[in-house]
Amino acid sequence: MRLAIISDSHDNLENLSKFLNWAKEGKIQMIVHCGDVASSQTLKRILNNFEGKVFLVFGNADLEIEEMENLQDKHQNLKIFDDFGKIKIKKLKIAFTHFPETAKQLAKTKNYHFIFYGHTHKPWTEEIDGVYLANPGNLKGEPYQPTFCVLDLEKKKFELVLLNKI
Repeated sequence: MRLAIISDSHDNLENLSKFLNWAKEGKIQMIVHCGDVASSQTLKRILNNFEGKVFLVFGNADLEIEEMENLQDKHQNLKIFDDFGKIKIKKLKIAFTHFPETAKQLAKTKNYHFIFYGHTHKPWTEEIDGVYLANPGNLKGEPYQPTFCVLDLEKKKFELVLLNKI
């Protein structure tokens, strides 16, 4: 089973569509979005083009929050969190947030195997007390090239994917 982690799409529908096509071909079963979708139209694009489970945490540039929250009533595969989200899959505890500071605080609890975050747009990985933290970069493509992460739940490893290379 493979989980894709994206962040900071900021309404870049062209890059989002490219990612969604890749996710479908790559048999991605779940998407975690670490915030800054930006508008409800962008979230609708994800939901209309991805059949798996979608987990979302809000970021500082998210607009139309009420409209996005209302989409949960219409889409059973959408789960939205405010400050941070947490899921458990195959005994792996995964947390996700938008802000790096929150991610580091979550790592200090030692309650999770993986923590993903966004906000900086810069791909980054580090380990804090045996907890793996990763920023998947951004789908917007500014100021860094567009990237995302894929977590292989069987191998318990993640990789960074360059959107322009797919």
